[in-house]
Parts: sequence; C-alpha cells; structure tokens
Amino acid sequence: MNHYCVGYCKTLASLKELSERFERYSEEWSVFVPEKHWFRADCETGFFVFGTSVGDQLQHTQSLYNFERRVWTIVGGFPTFERFPQFVPGRSMPIADWIRQLRQKYDHRHIFESLGLAGGGWCLSEVDLGERSITAYGAPSGLSGMFYTDNPSYFAVSNKPSILGALQDGGPYNAVDKSFLLWQVALASVVGYRSMWKQVHRIAPCDYIRFSAQDGANKAEVCRFSNSPFVAQPELSTHEDELISRGAEELSAGVQWLVDCGLELTADLTGGKDSRLMLSILLGNGLHSKINRFETYGRPDNGDLIVAKLLAEKASLNNWHTIEPRGELDKDTLETHLPRFTQTVRHYDFFCSAWDSMLPCELSKLPKFSRMIGHSSDLYRQLAHSLEPSGQYTVDDLINWGTTFDNLGILLPGPARELKQEIRNSIYLRFLNEGTINMGLRNQIGAWDNARATNNPQRFTPLANVTLMRLANSRPDIHETIHYKLMKLFHPAVLEVPFLNQSWCGPDAQLARNDGYFHEPIRTSHKHQAPWQYKLFLQDGRKMLGEIIDSFSVWEEFLSQKMLQKYHDRLRPSDFKKIDILRIFNLYSSTVFLTGTAGGRTWPAFKRYSDNTLARPQQSKLSTWSRSCAQSISAAASTIVRRKSCSQSVSNLG
Repeated sequence: MNHYCVGYCKTLASLKELSERFERYSEEWSVFVPEKHWFRADCETGFFVFGTSVGDQLQHTQSLYNFERRVWTIVGGFPTFERFPQFVPGRSMPIADWIRQLRQKYDHRHIFESLGLAGGGWCLSEVDLGERSITAYGAPSGLSGMFYTDNPSYFAVSNKPSILGALQDGGPYNAVDKSFLLWQVALASVVGYRSMWKQVHRIAPCDYIRFSAQDGANKAEVCRFSNSPFVAQPELSTHEDELISRGAEELSAGVQWLVDCGLELTADLTGGKDSRLMLSILLGNGLHSKINRFETYGRPDNGDLIVAKLLAEKASLNNWHTIEPRGELDKDTLETHLPRFTQTVRHYDFFCSAWDSMLPCELSKLPKFSRMIGHSSDLYRQLAHSLEPSGQYTVDDLINWGTTFDNLGILLPGPARELKQEIRNSIYLRFLNEGTINMGLRNQIGAWDNARATNNPQRFTPLANVTLMRLANSRPDIHETIHYKLMKLFHPAVLEVPFLNQSWCGPDAQLARNDGYFHEPIRTSHKHQAPWQYKLFLQDGRKMLGEIIDSFSVWEEFLSQKMLQKYHDRLRPSDFKKIDILRIFNLYSSTVFLTGTAGGRTWPAFKRYSDNTLARPQQSKLSTWSRSCAQSISAAASTIVRRKSCSQSVSNLG
C-alpha cells in the first residue's frame, strides 16, 4: 500500500507553508504507521515528492520510486504484469526503473498503449525536472485513483485525496464541500469526480493530468487517452465468443501470475457473480488448491454463507473457511458501534459511510494473507435495463440508478435540483455512449470503491480486463452475458448453484434456461445480510436522528428539518429499506464529521486510531518522521530563497 504526493510550489512562501501543514496534519491521513517513507525536493525548481508504504509483499513492488537524474517516477497500487515477459513472477524487478524505460519508447500521450495492458489497480506519476512538468495517470479499472489540487500556492497530485485535503489552507477540516456529502444521502454512494474538499478533484480513469511550469506557465490540463475503453467503442468485427475466449485466456494468465508469485493468498467467496467468477477461474485452471484459504465473512444466518457453503461443496473445497465478525459486541448500540462512524472518515478518505467500515480493533494489524477479490469484474457488466420501452437509457436511469433519488425526501428542492443537474452534466453526458453504459461506472465515480482498494494493503483485483471492457462498451445489449459465458467456459459447475436473491435476467436468462442453468434464487432477508446494521438502527435509529436534528445548523441550507423531525417522531424501522438505512448512516457519519461531536463527546476523542495496536506503540516514530519531512521541506524552502537572485520575482518560481 503506497501513498504519495507529488507537487510544485509556485511561490517562495508556499514551501514554508507546506512544511508547517505537513508537520501539523500528516497524522490525519496516515491510517497505518508507515514501514517505509521518503521525501525529496528540488531546490532549483520547487518540485517535491513524499510518500509512505506499508504491507508491500510483492517482490516487483520493492522499487516504487526512482529519483535518478532529472526524472522522478513514482508508482502506486498493486499492478500485475502477466503480459510482460520481463516480469517473471516472484523475481525482484524494479518497477519504477522499468517504467522509465517504457517512457523512453512512449511519450506521455501514448504510454497507455503499453502500460494500459497492466492488470490490477495502479497509478503512476512522473516529474520531469528538465521539462518542469508533472504527469499523472490512473489504471483503467478506476481503482487506485488519482487526485489533484491546483491553487495559487502550489499544484499537487496524490493517490490519496486526504493528503491533499490535509495540506490545503486551514488543514483537513476547512473548505469542506457539503454538497458532495449530499450524494451519500440522495443516492447512498455515487459521488462523482469531486472529493470532500472543494480544492481536491479526481482524475477520471483513462484520463491523465499534465502540469507544466515551463516559462512560468503554471498550466494544468486534463486529457483523455484516445484508446480508452470508456469512450464509445465501434461495433467490434471480432465475434463475441472469440473476444470472450481471448479475455478468458488473459484472466487465466493474470491469476496464474499472482499464484506463481509465491504469496500466501486468500480468495473471497460470497456466492455472488464476482466471487463466483473468480472461483470458476481458479477451478478451471486447477489453481484452487494453491489458494491458502477461501473465506466467507458473516454470522451464521448470513445468506452469503448459505450459498458459499453450497459452492464449496460443489467444488470440493477443503480450504473453505467461515469468518465470524471479530471483536463480538455485547450490544448493537450506537455507543458500541460509534468508532465505526468516527474512524471511517479517515480510513475511507473522508467518505462518510460506516455501513461497511471496520472497528479499530479490526484494523489493528496488517493481514497475514494477500487477498484476491472479484472486484472490478463489474467493468464488463452493464447497467440495469432502461426504464424506457425503447431500451435507450435516459438521464433518469442514472439519477435513480440502483435506488430512488432522495427516497426519504429530506433534501430541500433547490439542492435536489442542483444535484440532479450535476448528475446530468458530469455522469449522463460523459458516460452514455450510444445507448451503452456498464456497471464499471461504479468504479469510475464511486469514492468508496476507490478508497477501499487504495487503503487496504495486499488486495489484488485480477479480473480487471481491457479486452472485456471494450467488448462490453461496444454492445448496448450485452447485459451480464460476459459473466455467464466466462463461468460456463471456465467451470460450469458453479452455475449449478442458485444465486442469493437474484438470478440471470433478460437475454442471459434465456441462455441459462437453454443450458439448464437457470435456477430460482435462494431467498433470505436483507437483515441477514447486514445484521448489526439493522439491529443498530432498530435500537438507536431515533437517537441518531435526534443528534442530526440537534446539529441541524450544519445542514440548514440543504436538508428539510421538518422531514427529519417527522422520521424521528414516527420512526418505524420496518418502514426503512436497506438503502434508506444506509442513507441515515451516511448522514449521521457526515454530521459527526462536520460538528466534531458524537454521542456527547468531542471529535478529537475519536480522530485517531487510539485502539489500533499497530499504531499506538509506534506513534512517536510517526511523529518523528513527520517532523523530519517537515524540516526537510523547510530547509529546501530556505535554500531556494538563498539561491534566488534579488531581481527574480518572488511571486512565481517558474
């Protein structure tokens, strides 16, 4: 897990300001105490870079940065390199050095043609001191995203937005964009290309940003790769089954490459379509026995366990294990679960949702195993059917994507209209390609998905595949056909087990019926999918709403106090669907963040992982590192000031 920041100070004073903010706020974005850290500043130009890493076990990630000569190269995330013969699994390979060689062959406009073949989640930033430029890229999967800020003092990019938030004027709790938080109330999770901070923006996958300080230009430009799989794809001449077969070979190679790296691997098994696809790849390639453990998380009445058990029996998995929630709580009350609402803000880069967050004790140490997850196979699964009889998607399909927009009716009319317009401008017009739009949109615009991948060590996503992404975006009616055909190709026995609360639909249902693989789903209550969440809302939902109402001054421009009071006074948890409870969780966590209080206590009491046993014994080590980096930045600033001639403008280092 590698977090870094690359930037350019535009003024002489900004380096000094940066050092002060770094020393004061660095612990606000450090979830784990770093095992490695680095810092560099060029006293001639004002460019700087700093970063940390923890839990890096892949051999080829040993060299995540290269500072030789006049070009700095920094790599983040966990790329897989099965398509590159020079990356032999398990062999030490200085990745940053190799990427520098790649750049000698491709300029920044065309590097995606080669690097885009790398699987998994990765990001790349490059500083060219000779050209006085910064270039930053992100993987096409949408995981391990890139963020940037551009203000009068400095330009900076980072793969962790809370770093940029912590370095902004006033620190991480200033200039918060409340309208960003409304996404989590109106739609529960979709949050566009902004971040919680007004100054921090996300670079869309398959885009790159180019900053130039040459001749004092200080110009930043966001560009799109011409061969991005997320632009409208022409009707492919190659037959669908041939492309799926090619994608299957590439997926097999990626999983084989990870297995051959010699890591201790686990694989999730929930019984859903993503983890089931991963299981079919492992079974079809005879690799299931080389996985240390297949794991299903949940309490005994969880529906995932029911389906996963059937799959494990069907596949004769001797290494399948069930994992009950760690640190069992005596009561599902707001008091016992409060750390979820306060700590999730830091762990998920200030995305305020405690629904899937972990308690501090669950984050106390790095995992023993590296984990392969089915995440990002939704890159080749299309959005649900359009509401229109014509089959063409409309803006309402996205405004009500996966749920009904503001189903609780707590947004004021003005903010609701503005949010719908933002969805129309930033998502509908950008992603609707000739009637085709796939589920990968969740990765492209979802803050939680990106943060989960970026901030959890040793999680690999080998199902990200450009060939299949392009196929999905070339057909307006592909639905989940790719998933179905891949499972059938790899190991059709996984299709013999019903799904949980869902089945194949549309044209895929007919395929499954023809092959004898269509089954009625196994039905379980949503309460069995999210047990503590439902119990907490049943027990203390009114208390949560009461605290929100007591702190309503932070929301008066955006929300209806009358509606919140109505739900508080007449709260019947049975009337709330799962997605609506999630909205209340998001709203409560956002309120805790904005007010600095929770359960009658002040925010600083929860701000750090006080129960994180990994961090507590080494807190002084982190502080020492923070001071060291801050002192280095300050020294660099002093050196620049001394070297500048009196005649040079102090307003611009360019």
